[in-house]
Amino acid sequence: MPVTVYLLYPVVAMVTTVTASVMVYFIYPALLVKWYIRYTVYASGMRVNHVHDGNFKYTYGEKGAQKKGQPTMLLFHGFSTSKDNWVPVVKIVKLIGLDKQPFHLIGQSLGGTIAGLYAASYPDEIEMLTLICPAMKMPVENEFARELRNGQCCLMPTNPEEAQIMFDCCVYKKTKFPKQVLKAILQLRKPYAEIYAEMVTDLANDENGVLLPQSLTKLTMPTQVIWGEYDQLMDISGVTMLEEGLPNCRRVDIIKNCGHSTNLERPGSVVKLLLQFRRDLGKSS
Repeated sequence: MPVTVYLLYPVVAMVTTVTASVMVYFIYPALLVKWYIRYTVYASGMRVNHVHDGNFKYTYGEKGAQKKGQPTMLLFHGFSTSKDNWVPVVKIVKLIGLDKQPFHLIGQSLGGTIAGLYAASYPDEIEMLTLICPAMKMPVENEFARELRNGQCCLMPTNPEEAQIMFDCCVYKKTKFPKQVLKAILQLRKPYAEIYAEMVTDLANDENGVLLPQSLTKLTMPTQVIWGEYDQLMDISGVTMLEEGLPNCRRVDIIKNCGHSTNLERPGSVVKLLLQFRRDLGKSS
C-alpha cells in the first residue's frame, strides 16, 4: 500500500501542474508568456542588472566580458523618438561605465534614432555605429507613414485581431498566432498604454522625424546601415538617404526576405553582419 501511495505522488504532481498551466493559459495567458521570456533570457546567459541615479531605476541586460582591443557593444531597442526622451540614455551610459572608453553603439528602429542622436552629441564616446532601420522621415512615404499622419497606427492594437495585424506588419514571413497568445501580448502591453500612445504621437511629429537626418553630418565615426528588404514600417528608401548623408558610411547591408523586426525575424543574419562590420574595421585599422 505505501508503495502505491508513493507512486501516485509524481502522477498527482504532474496532473496538478498540467491543470494549473491549462487554467493559466485560458485565464491569464500573459503569465505563461512572462515565464517563457524569463526562461529564454536565462537560457541565453544574459544577466539582468539594475542601476539607480537617485530618482529612477534603469534595467539592462548584460552578457559576456570585455576583451582587450574589442569595443563593448551597446544595443538600443525601440522607444520614443522625442528629442527630450533620449536624454536618459546619457545617464545609463555613465552609470554602467561605458563612457570610459569608446564603444560600439547599435540601435534598432526607434532605438536607431536614439543611437544616432546620442552618437551625434557624444561622438568621442563612439568607436563605431550601427543603425538598423532607424525611425525617421523617409524620402518615400509608405502606407504606414500615411496612416500614422492620419492618426492611425498598426502598432497600437486593442484586440487579438489587431495584435495579429501588428505582428504581420513587422515581419516578412507571416505567422498565425493562437488567440490566447495574442491576448497575452495585449495584457502585457496594457500597463504601458500611455507610453505607447506618446510614442505614436512622437512618431507622427515631423519635428522628431527629421532629427536624425539633420544630425547625419555629425556622425563621423565608422557607420553601418542594416535594413530588412521588405520593411513595411520604415521605407527602404531611407537606406539611400543614410548612405549619401553619412560622412563615414562603411557598410550597407540589406537582409533578404526580412521585414522591420530584423532582430526577431533574422537574428542570425544581424549578428553575422555586426561581426563582419567589426572584423572589417579591425582589418583596416
